[in-house]
Amino acid sequence: MPCRLIGKTSGFDPEDSGSSPDEAFRFDNKQEQTNMYKYNAKIEQIEDCYLVTFPDFGWGCTDGQTIKEAVEEAVDCLDSLIAATIRDDDKKLPEAKYDSKYSISPSLTIASKLSIYQEFQRQKKSK
Repeated sequence: MPCRLIGKTSGFDPEDSGSSPDEAFRFDNKQEQTNMYKYNAKIEQIEDCYLVTFPDFGWGCTDGQTIKEAVEEAVDCLDSLIAATIRDDDKKLPEAKYDSKYSISPSLTIASKLSIYQEFQRQKKSK
């Protein structure tokens, strides 16, 4: 469920939540981070929820009421960003340049599709 909040972001305040985003991410991100399509997420606390964006893409966001929920939603968001980008044959995935502690990998389904898509594109260019 989106926060639907617009306004100044306050950043993360450990006093409000009882734990830091680093602790929550380290212990609650159960997704295996092994594939090569990782993007770093920006996670900010905005009032009573956590907003997640992927600055390398420049668009799209998700949120969660807790850090754990925000990280879980981040995987779905990243899946959607990648799928939308590769649907347009003229677009390439952005290079992962944003520096963050929150490295998110897409689902294995999207990572597999992306590998096939990129190989297809490589073969298409070599003809």
